Amino acid sequence: MCCYPEIIWNLAGVVFKQLLLGLEAKFVPLKRLSDNGRDKKAAWMTHEALRYVRHKRKVFRKYKDSEHPAVKRANITAKKQLKKSEI
Repeated sequence: MCCYPEIIWNLAGVVFKQLLLGLEAKFVPLKRLSDNGRDKKAAWMTHEALRYVRHKRKVFRKYKDSEHPAVKRANITAKKQLKKSEI
C-alpha cells in the first residue's frame, strides 16, 4: 500500500507534462531567424538616416565614451537625419 500514492503522483506528473507540452506546441510561437540579427530599417526611416545611425553606433563602439567629440558629432548628425526622415 505504500507504493500506491507514489504511482498516482507519477501518473499525474506525466499527464501534467503532456498537457503542458501540448499547450506549448499549440500557443507558443517559434522564433523566426530571419535577417540573422541585422537591424532592419523602420518604415518611416530613410536609408540615409539608417546609414548615419549605423555610423553613430560604430563610432561609439570605437571610443566607448559619450563625451568624445567624434561621438558627439555622430550623435548630432544622426539625430538631424532622423528628424529629417520623419517629415
